[in-house]
Amino acid sequence: MNTLILRQLFAPLRNPSNPLSDAQIASFNENGFLALDAITTPAELAMLKNVFDRLVRCQAGVDEGAQYDLIGESEAADARLLQIMNPANYAAELRDTNFRAKALAIARQLLGNGAAPFFEHAICKPAQQGSATPWHQDEAYRSDPNFEYREVSIWMPLQDVTLQNGCMQFLQGSHRGELQPHRPLNNDPSVHQLECCAEIDARSAVPCPIAAGGCTIHTGRTLHYAGPNYSGSSRWAYIIAFDLPPRRRSAMREFPWNDERLPANVLRRRTWLRRGGAFTHIWRTLRRMPKDPQRVYYWVRRALRELHNLERSDDGRM
Repeated sequence: MNTLILRQLFAPLRNPSNPLSDAQIASFNENGFLALDAITTPAELAMLKNVFDRLVRCQAGVDEGAQYDLIGESEAADARLLQIMNPANYAAELRDTNFRAKALAIARQLLGNGAAPFFEHAICKPAQQGSATPWHQDEAYRSDPNFEYREVSIWMPLQDVTLQNGCMQFLQGSHRGELQPHRPLNNDPSVHQLECCAEIDARSAVPCPIAAGGCTIHTGRTLHYAGPNYSGSSRWAYIIAFDLPPRRRSAMREFPWNDERLPANVLRRRTWLRRGGAFTHIWRTLRRMPKDPQRVYYWVRRALRELHNLERSDDGRM
C-alpha cells in the first residue's frame, strides 16, 4: 500500500456533521475499508466498557440467544469469542451516544441520506485465549439472499488494538463482485460463525492497528479477519451496521450455508420466542419500525421467515 493511501486511511476526522473528507470517501470506495482516528471520547469508552462488562455479569440476553460464543457451544462466561447481539435492547444508554451519532453521519456520507442502523453487536476476545475471527463477508449472514444489500459496518475498539490482540485486517478491493461462498466454521453446523471457503491470500491482508475510540469501516462484501488475543487484557469492540433499504434482486441466488447451520443460540432463541418472547420481539420491532416502504417490506419478509423457522423441529427438519 503506498504512502498516499496510508495518509487517506488514517487522516483525522473533519467535523461531527461531515466527518469524512473527499479523499477518505474515495479511498473507502476504492479499497472497501477505511480506518479513522478517535470518533468518541475517553469518558464514553469507559462508560461503554462498564456497560458491556455489566451485561456479561448479568448474562443479559443469554436465554433469548443474544449472548453466546461465536465459535462453539460454550456457556457465555467461558466463551472464547463472546458476542452480544443488539446490546441496546438491554442497556438503554447505548441508544444515545457520541459513537452512534458519529457513526450515522459517516454511514450517510458513504451510503446516502437513506442509511439507517439495522444491527449492532459487541464482541469480546478474552485475555490470552480470545480466538481469531475467520475470514468472512458480513453479507453472508443475511437471511434472505434474494435482496440486494448496500451496507457498512463501523467497528470501534474500546482499547488500543494491534496484531497482538486482534486488530481488524482487510483484503483490498475484495468488496467488488459477487459474494463468495461460505460455510459454518470448521464445517460444524452447531457453530454460529461463518468462514469464507474461497481461496484467500492472507499475505496481502492490510492490518489496521488503531487507538481506543478510533474505528474501521468496511462494506458488507469486504473480506475481513481479526486475529487471536494474545495480550493480558480482554479486547472489546462495539460495531454498528448501517444499510440502505434492501432491494429485490432480479437474479435469484442461494445462501446454503445459512440453511445448513443450527447453532445453540438459535435454538435458545426459538424456545424463548415460543414461551412468550415473541411479544417482546414484536414490541422491540415496532419501536424501531422504519418508515421507508421498501424497508418495511423487507422487515415483514424477514419476520415471516422467522415465524416459519419456529415451525422447524430442533434438529432443523420440517
